Amino acid sequence: MTNRQARLIGSALLTFPGAWLLAAGIPSPDEPDQIMALFGLILILIAIILFFIDWIRLGKSTP
Repeated sequence: MTNRQARLIGSALLTFPGAWLLAAGIPSPDEPDQIMALFGLILILIAIILFFIDWIRLGKSTP
């Protein structure tokens, strides 16, 4: 497994708990659930940013 593949798997693993927390926090208007949804959204955004950073780096380093 290359270093890039490990980073892509890491960003995918960040997305799943982020999506779960986001889905758990949306339906109810309680305060802790909204905090969970916000935390899930932050995890998803971090994963997307990491994915695009790797994607841009791959485009620059193609042999």
